[in-house]
Amino acid sequence: MQYIDVVVDRDSVCMADDIVDHRRNYSFSVKMTMYELLTILPQQYDFPRIGGGKACWVVATNRPLICAVVAQEENYKPRYIISSITPILQMFLEGQDSILHFNYLTQDKPSAIFKKIQQGYYKEMRWNNLHWDSR
Repeated sequence: MQYIDVVVDRDSVCMADDIVDHRRNYSFSVKMTMYELLTILPQQYDFPRIGGGKACWVVATNRPLICAVVAQEENYKPRYIISSITPILQMFLEGQDSILHFNYLTQDKPSAIFKKIQQGYYKEMRWNNLHWDSR
């Protein structure tokens, strides 16, 4: 079986959270789908619990590709931007590090963020030093 090495990272949620490195290395089957990936990651990756329970994240790769919106208030059940059956191998560029980044959008409503992405609001977002930047 073939595997792909993926670095999973996330934004910090507060100043105290800045002192910890959030990057984790994983090896996943190249046949794994986006659905399978986002089913196991909330169980294996250290997502902080936000007071009020409304942390919202945009899941993106360094391709760059916006993949999904996940939220603490929805038990991290993804709202997919790309097809949930997309093999994760297609989410990354060959010959580059494979990075999956969770961009923290504070306590915004996941339905509103999902709608904005569908409307192209974040088309200007670009990968910049492992973080999304809306410049």
